Amino acid sequence: DKGFEAITNDELVEIEKHWVLAPEKRYYKLPAQLVSLSEEEQVWLTQNHTVRARVGNFPPYMIFKEDEITEIVIDYLNLIAQRSGVRFEFVSETRSWQEALKSLMNLQGPDLMTSLSPMAEREPYMDFSEPYMISPRMIFIRTEAEFISSIDDLSGRTLAVPYGTLVHERIEKEYPDIGLLVYDTDLKSIEAVSTGRADAYIGNLINTSCEILLRGLTNLKVAAPTPFGDDVYVFGIRRDWPELSSIINKALDTITPAEKMAIRKKYMSIKYEHGIRIKDVLKWGLGFGGGAFLIILLIVFWNRSLATKVRERTVELEGSNKALKGEVTERTKAENELHESRDYLKNLTDSMPDAVFAVRMPERTIEWANDTFKVLGYDTEECIGRTTEFLYPSSNDYIAFGNKIARAVAEGKEVFHIEQMLRNKSGDVFPAEITSSFFKTNRELVRVTSIVKNIAERRQREQQLEEYQHRLKALASQLTIAEERERRSLAADLHDHVGHSLALARMQLNGILEAQSELERNMLVKDVSHILLKSFQDTRSLIFELSSPTLNEIGLGAAVSEWLEEHVGKRYGLKTEFIDEIDEKLRKTLDDNVRAVLFRNVRELFTNVIKHAKAEKVSCHLKAGDGMVTVIVEDDGVGFDPQATTPSGEEKGGYGLFSIQERMTDLGGSFDIQSEPGKGCKAVLTLPVGTSKD
Repeated sequence: DKGFEAITNDELVEIEKHWVLAPEKRYYKLPAQLVSLSEEEQVWLTQNHTVRARVGNFPPYMIFKEDEITEIVIDYLNLIAQRSGVRFEFVSETRSWQEALKSLMNLQGPDLMTSLSPMAEREPYMDFSEPYMISPRMIFIRTEAEFISSIDDLSGRTLAVPYGTLVHERIEKEYPDIGLLVYDTDLKSIEAVSTGRADAYIGNLINTSCEILLRGLTNLKVAAPTPFGDDVYVFGIRRDWPELSSIINKALDTITPAEKMAIRKKYMSIKYEHGIRIKDVLKWGLGFGGGAFLIILLIVFWNRSLATKVRERTVELEGSNKALKGEVTERTKAENELHESRDYLKNLTDSMPDAVFAVRMPERTIEWANDTFKVLGYDTEECIGRTTEFLYPSSNDYIAFGNKIARAVAEGKEVFHIEQMLRNKSGDVFPAEITSSFFKTNRELVRVTSIVKNIAERRQREQQLEEYQHRLKALASQLTIAEERERRSLAADLHDHVGHSLALARMQLNGILEAQSELERNMLVKDVSHILLKSFQDTRSLIFELSSPTLNEIGLGAAVSEWLEEHVGKRYGLKTEFIDEIDEKLRKTLDDNVRAVLFRNVRELFTNVIKHAKAEKVSCHLKAGDGMVTVIVEDDGVGFDPQATTPSGEEKGGYGLFSIQERMTDLGGSFDIQSEPGKGCKAVLTLPVGTSKD
């Protein structure tokens, strides 16, 4: 102490100046050092690019002071500019950080963003420089908050995070039990903790500490480290300027550790206030202490007589208080643990989309219940103290389930899975999946905890899938039969018509060779010509049945119009109407597959009208708009109920309509039927169309 007292104020100031950077010496000059650039990098520089670097308030990395931007990042960029020749323009935007980042990824500006974390999902959209700053990520809480030792203690609490950051994404994926309050900036997230809207914030130690000091948020403190590692900052650079990325990395390599330390000290140095000197304290203390000493001496002697009596009584009270304090401490600890367990269990069950019950055995009385998502529809108060019989459709179901539990316990099972029909509060019966856990005391079952999941939708989807698979199998069988039937029909037509005609023509040609006169030969030639004409007509009819030449040569509208007139109107005596509103440009760009599918489906619909509708008139309307082609086939026949169908598809037009539906779905289109008994039928085919390439 005497040695310290011998040091003068001037000597203390000199010591401080030696070790702590004084304010007047904070500005430094660094020598220019040009980096060695490749030929490609030099070419890029000669193009005179101005790199727009987004800046904003992010102390101590960036901060606005009197209409200028300063701090750590700006010094780094100025050094890079000095040593590489790159020209930077510091751009302050009104857009949020997230909007600017998305714009950079889309090459819409800015060209460079500072203080980015090099996240893997950003790599395809931008280039990253080498790291220039590293700071640990820490958990910040209010000073009066409960003790936090790690991120696991945030379970069930609310964490404020900036949107789109690494912390935001990892908390969502790895810690779903932590509630998130998302903001667009770090500062808003920090303020949310200070004002009590959130319980904690995870952020960069350097930035957050600086914000706390600048904003006067004195009710915040560092609680614990995080498992997310250090916050590594790099420059994010537009991906179509790889030369700029390599230039920046080369310039960063030239910045020495001493220069980096100088930048840190410039903006992060600590100011010290000296306070009161020990020599002055002793001087004042001796002056006032002399007078007070006499008064205190009198009081001490007077209190000695009372001290002995107080001491004896205090010993007795201390023994009692010690025992009582120990008992209170143990009870408080037990109550706190019980509250924590109950809160944890409540948060856990509240997050489950299933109903949870604890049932006392053997009475089967509900002790505890939680049905946050209203699987059964009952409030907790309506369930406690009742037997579970009211949850089953009948008493027999209630008894049967009890027998199943008894058998599972007898078999030594600890967990029991079963599907069971249950009844909700509104009286509806639904299939449920029940998972039960057994709790025993002295080998006797005392409690069953069950989780009840409504699987009605799952059952319905499974049934629909099964029905759909059945229809597909049946359709495949029908298609095979139809294909074989068409082959036999085609073979019969070729044999009965074309084959006979060609055989007859051959016989007539042989007759020409044996004809005795020119008149006889001319008559035979004329017969052969008629026979060949008939063969040509039969062949053309078969070709049209297989695939309309008009469809490929002229287009969809012409093929549909021809089929409607020739094979529906003239052949079966129906009134027909055809309207084609598809413009010439779109008609030419329709894909061959689209035309073929639409024509086949329209022909199938015409066939259904002829077979089943008992109609007098049928119409077809083709139109296009909003990237869609629509075909409407309408008749004035007897109609039907589109919903009246069996799972296997025997009704509602059988497999014909089902095959139309499958073909439209396969091309990304839709098929809709509007019909009622006695009111005709309207079938609508819709397909999206684009360019012929699409």
